[in-house]
Amino acid sequence: MEILSGILIAIFGVALQQFLSTRKHFVFGLILPLFVVIGAILFIMFKAEAGTLGNWIFRFSLLLVINLSIYFEGRDKVKKNSKKELEKMTIQDL
Repeated sequence: MEILSGILIAIFGVALQQFLSTRKHFVFGLILPLFVVIGAILFIMFKAEAGTLGNWIFRFSLLLVINLSIYFEGRDKVKKNSKKELEKMTIQDL
């Protein structure tokens, strides 16, 4: 049951990041990566033990890289869509 809930949380997080990254305003997609950075700093400062520090830094940096890759992929989609819309508008203006 614990594995299933972890998988569902991961799927929800990826879907939420994808949704927020494809919004018109770029800041929405940076919300989850910001939470990852803040959470990592707080966890490492107050909760992580001294011997496992490198392991936790690796885990949080991997999570941050995944979130940022989804963010940049979503931003590329938004740019392509806005470019297509601009081309349609210029064609209609002619």
